[in-house]
Amino acid sequence: MSSVASVEMSAVDKQVDVNEMPHIVSDWHLTDTHQEKLSFSAVAPVDVQIRRLSVKVNTGHRGWLVKKQSVDEEAGVSKSLLTQIDADFPRASLTGIIGSSGSGKTTLLNVLSRRMHSSNLAVHGQILYSNSPSISSITHAYVTQTDILLPTLTVRETLMYAADLRLPASITRAKRAQLVEEIILELGLKECANTPVGDGFRRKGCSGGERRRVSLGVQLLGNPSVLFLDEPTTGLDATSAFQLVKTLQSMAKKGRTIIMTLHQPRSEVFFMLDRVTLLAQGHTLYAGPISDAVPWFEGHLNPIGAHVNPAGYLIDAAAIDVRTTETEEAARARVSRLIGVWHEESVKRYPEGLAKHETDSTTTLAPRPTVPEHMKAPVSRTVVTLLSRTLKTSFRDPLGMTTSWIEAVLMGVVVGLVFLQLPDSIAGIRSRQAALYTAIGLQGYLMVMYEVYRLTVVEMPVFDREHGEGIVGVLPWILSYRLAHLFLEDIIVPLVFSAISYFMIGFAPSVSRFFFYFAIGLLNHYTSVLFAGLSSAISRNFATATLIANLAFTVYTFACGFFIQGNSIPIYLRWMKWISQLFYAFTALVNNEFKGRFFDCPFGDARTDPNCITYRGDFIIESLAVPRKD
Repeated sequence: MSSVASVEMSAVDKQVDVNEMPHIVSDWHLTDTHQEKLSFSAVAPVDVQIRRLSVKVNTGHRGWLVKKQSVDEEAGVSKSLLTQIDADFPRASLTGIIGSSGSGKTTLLNVLSRRMHSSNLAVHGQILYSNSPSISSITHAYVTQTDILLPTLTVRETLMYAADLRLPASITRAKRAQLVEEIILELGLKECANTPVGDGFRRKGCSGGERRRVSLGVQLLGNPSVLFLDEPTTGLDATSAFQLVKTLQSMAKKGRTIIMTLHQPRSEVFFMLDRVTLLAQGHTLYAGPISDAVPWFEGHLNPIGAHVNPAGYLIDAAAIDVRTTETEEAARARVSRLIGVWHEESVKRYPEGLAKHETDSTTTLAPRPTVPEHMKAPVSRTVVTLLSRTLKTSFRDPLGMTTSWIEAVLMGVVVGLVFLQLPDSIAGIRSRQAALYTAIGLQGYLMVMYEVYRLTVVEMPVFDREHGEGIVGVLPWILSYRLAHLFLEDIIVPLVFSAISYFMIGFAPSVSRFFFYFAIGLLNHYTSVLFAGLSSAISRNFATATLIANLAFTVYTFACGFFIQGNSIPIYLRWMKWISQLFYAFTALVNNEFKGRFFDCPFGDARTDPNCITYRGDFIIESLAVPRKD
């Protein structure tokens, strides 16, 4: 592990001369022909235009388990999410999409960034990225509202790992490290560069504003021309929100097209915008320069009062007050009038001159952004980077590797004490069977629950983000994840548990039988963590994934052969044992412990006396109705 970590950190910790940075960066510019150069500051300018954009969702498709309530639902009813949206997002501009809750802000942002994926969606209208209908023709990035980061990594490590995963083979490690240092300086992260990211709850680290800037920095590594942000100021204090938008304003002035949704921005933040788009019930009430926004509404509503936040003034104009019937009717009439007035103005401001690029309403948006092969990091580097990152987070996470070691020791001791030095009597034989089940059943169950927690809460959110961005594949992630845990957990945990429990219980005194016991424990451990992975793949929600795992594990437990013999299970349910990993593990351990053994019979010699048949290992195997190993 140390060799991997040293390789990963050698270039990261290298001091970079900031004065030389502009000259270095200017040599990195990524041209349209994808040369071997990259620059954080130089981007290809992109104009984003939308004309007559409408989005509808079929609310009638509710699944075969849900009964249709009406003829309309049976036929399928479309609900409008966006209606006839016109807007321009010019290059080198910072645009805010505002509106009350449910107005369609996030829907518009996701349609623009091609992140809405559903067979029930129908998209009409035109979306152009510098006169191209394909978003794949430009470099773009999306910053989610939630910071999905690994809390135990430092800011510099987070950005360096992201650079290793995102940048192509043509960009050397030294250049990747220099680019990371430039982003750290640009985003004002120098003071916390070596501070753990943290999560704001269990793990202390960066502040909320710093974590948001780290998330922004991760996306900037791809040097996007267009940057989408979903409510980046939500959850931040006023100072952090102002600093973040100030950073975005600075980046927009350097040529980027930045589009973000905002929820109740302060006036200082509002006036840093170049343009604003105001939505209400999926309709546009205004889309244009920030300087014209308030005058436009003052021409159709009461003038803005003194010391009133202009953003609040606009959002209130688009809001529906539902406290009473009278206020709701008045608000709906006002919004309807504003929609109509802006529609007339929109036709003048945004003429339909893009008809040759009409969006096909019968197709859904692209399911996932595609990265050209020559722009991807090599698979070998991806695996090594993920392996190094997982090793580092495992050592630093108090609920990681150390927890699994402690669990193995404690469970081994507890099981050993409960079944301490079992005698060779009939009671000891029965207890041996229970001990064998406990060794695979209870230990396997604990590993399933622990792994489900680790996957759904820690690992999967980061994987989903990186996989959704097209930079990490499923196979490289699984390979690196399991390799990282192979010698740290997957072998050590079963070995420690087996060594403690086997000799404390007093199983057969045989070296070969012990190692077979360990081998079955190792396989049981692997099947448990793989089953946890399956449960987490079915549902990313921790509660749902644990419910799935508990239900399946309970079924497997009943079919393992300990609680009820296999031939006693009703024939229509007997097939369950063949899909239960516990059945195979219990069968193997029973054969390992009892095959060819003779226990202390009070009536005579267990080998020859017919009265001692219950003390013969082969008879015990037969009585349990498990397959016998010949």
